[in-house]
Amino acid sequence: MPIAPEELLSNAKILCEGAQEFDWRCAASKAYYAAYHKCKIVGETLPESPYDSQPMGVHDTLIKKFSTQSDFKFKSIGFMLREAKRLRNKADYDIDDPFEQWEAKETINWAEKILAKLIE
Repeated sequence: MPIAPEELLSNAKILCEGAQEFDWRCAASKAYYAAYHKCKIVGETLPESPYDSQPMGVHDTLIKKFSTQSDFKFKSIGFMLREAKRLRNKADYDIDDPFEQWEAKETINWAEKILAKLIE
């Protein structure tokens, strides 16, 4: 059964209330992916970003697509998605560094703002 980005965000909020770093890392990851998947849907309707000779992954390509739009709403979403990705990367890849509950909450906050802006 498919899952909606909003369900990922709801699950992230539950995980964030956990008492362990593992919960917070999972919360940050789910919150980011809620925002990423919602942006991916909307991004399909946006014009392509200018050509860039640097190859990028799908996440950075989507962030650039939003960041290079002329509409400030989309530019701001690109910035927020970049910040959420930075925290998700720390949660998922920097496992030797501590990850705090406030960082999970910050990622959730970015995701909530992104989803709200996308439905404006």
